[in-house]
Amino acid sequence: KDCYYSAPVSITEFRYAGGMRCHDPFAKLMCALVKDEFVVWSPLQKAHDALMHKINNVAEVIYYEADDSISVNGKHLMRNVPARILRNILREYSKTGREEFENREFKRDPEICIDALNPNFESRLNRVVDHLQKVSDIMGLDRHRRGGFRFEPHCHIEFREEPTTRGKAKK
Repeated sequence: KDCYYSAPVSITEFRYAGGMRCHDPFAKLMCALVKDEFVVWSPLQKAHDALMHKINNVAEVIYYEADDSISVNGKHLMRNVPARILRNILREYSKTGREEFENREFKRDPEICIDALNPNFESRLNRVVDHLQKVSDIMGLDRHRRGGFRFEPHCHIEFREEPTTRGKAKK
């Protein structure tokens, strides 16, 4: 009675207030549980990080330079030119907090618009907007005026870039 496999049973309920970031209440517990069991630690740590991101409403966005793609919380979102557009937006947002962007900034970028005479940026931006609508609980783009758009994060975004394994440095 009150035991599973000879271990005492206890049930704990944690409640968190909405919209508040909390410290990691499980860090000491996690360390005590796994101590020297490093083989077990990696998947346990991954599950724990996912739980804390969910509690704190954090999205992990990663740009992979090797295959020119972006993933959100471990799920593939987009690749190629749309991924580069979003990468540039997220770079600027994570460095400065800037949310307003001009189309011409991206039209001048040779990684995004290869042909200067026919940049085709608006159709590529539309593709990014469509993809982001699929994950609208995380972020979105609002084309609120002609020649510009606004980046709208719906949660805290942790953005990082993974360089290629050939020794290239981060941009």
